[in-house]
Amino acid sequence: MSEIKLVFHHAFKLTPCQTSQGTCFRPLLPVRLSYNASVLDLNCMIDTGADFSMFDYGVAEALGIPVTGLMLDRATTREGEIRAWYCPVTITLLGVSLGCRVAFINNPKWPPVLGRDTVFSKFQFAFRQSVRQFYASSKVS
Repeated sequence: MSEIKLVFHHAFKLTPCQTSQGTCFRPLLPVRLSYNASVLDLNCMIDTGADFSMFDYGVAEALGIPVTGLMLDRATTREGEIRAWYCPVTITLLGVSLGCRVAFINNPKWPPVLGRDTVFSKFQFAFRQSVRQFYASSKVS
């Protein structure tokens, strides 16, 4: 079996985060969310286990997304099935802007998460926990 070789253009340190279980290291990237003329800059966690990108409902409010612009549905998280409100936004990551649908949930303790549906079709990521680094590249030329 041959080794998979990928070329990555960006290297990042995993960010130490304090949790109730102690320090963990998360892959956080600066991201810009846009809705109409509103923008919000956040550090978001790349989550290979998340189907969709998820943000606290306060992010929707900060972007000025009207309640009528949200579609109520459900999402499954590590905490079980929860209510989620979906809305299309623009996410800009590493200089690439993507129009996508994201979920907003009512949990201010939830970290901003970028999931597979949103960014994994346009970017490639690799993780090296042993050296506390992760790598990213855009697939867009």
